[in-house]
Amino acid sequence: MSLAAVLSSLAVVGLAALMGGAAKWLRRRSLVAVVTGDSMLPTYRSGDRVLVWRAPLGAVRPGQVVVIEQDPAEVGPDDPRSGPHLMIKRAVALPGDRVPSGCLFVLGGQSDGVI
Repeated sequence: MSLAAVLSSLAVVGLAALMGGAAKWLRRRSLVAVVTGDSMLPTYRSGDRVLVWRAPLGAVRPGQVVVIEQDPAEVGPDDPRSGPHLMIKRAVALPGDRVPSGCLFVLGGQSDGVI
């Protein structure tokens, strides 16, 4: 086997390893979420696919759209979805922000209703 053939083989193996590493890194840093429901209209419609970049909580700012994992206690036992239950919402307040006692703030105004 010639030196050129060995170097060519090594280049192919190296490129494949690099591409595999990049794919693994991308998979850890991102995901594709499918929007269900109309709570984010007109920004997102039901059925839209959203590319989500994972970020630490400290990187989130009010007004940004975030995808969070829904509390398993809030998911009904008859829910047909498998895997983690994700919600897409707009960040309004962050840890350390003050929200008055007895108030529920939602985008679009203050809610007087009971959930």
